[in-house]
Amino acid sequence: MNQIPEERGLNAWVQRHINAPHAYWLFFALFSLEALLIIPLDPVLAFFVMKRRDDAFRLAALAATGTLVSALMGYAIGDFLWDVIGHKIVLLLVKQSTFDGFVGTYQQHYLPTLFVGSLLPMPFKVLVISAGFCQLPVLPYCAAIVGARLIRFFGIAYVCQRWGHAVIRFIREYSGHILLILAIKIVVALVCYLVFFR
Repeated sequence: MNQIPEERGLNAWVQRHINAPHAYWLFFALFSLEALLIIPLDPVLAFFVMKRRDDAFRLAALAATGTLVSALMGYAIGDFLWDVIGHKIVLLLVKQSTFDGFVGTYQQHYLPTLFVGSLLPMPFKVLVISAGFCQLPVLPYCAAIVGARLIRFFGIAYVCQRWGHAVIRFIREYSGHILLILAIKIVVALVCYLVFFR
């Protein structure tokens, strides 16, 4: 049985388009725009795999390819922002010495930071835009992100292919809790920033 439980919102939108002739192009476009979106895309991959289980790993590879496009787009945005308003933002938010120390640490440890950040459910746009903002080396940056995303997406594809309905029920039942936890993490991060870095 490949029937997906009825959903609302993003999941309902995915269900309406999942059998369209342009479904794979739409799927690729979503992951290519991940750096600009505020919605998590792992559930999109999960639902596509549920409906097209024979193409599970092809979908994972397509998602990782889209991530590369998104990573380059986010890097370009960050690099552009640094050139246009970067110094002004830095002076408004933190001391120059604090920012220089952050950039130095980031540049020294950027490969594990990007790899772990891309592997875990962290805000993708923060990773890619900050990489461009700090002007990290492009090729190692892309390799770290795509490598981590291949592991993550192939893992999701495997789990959904094998235990699909249980995964979808979990997403449906706990999506609100997951979003609440992410919101709390963002608030805590902002508070820590205001306390320790101002």
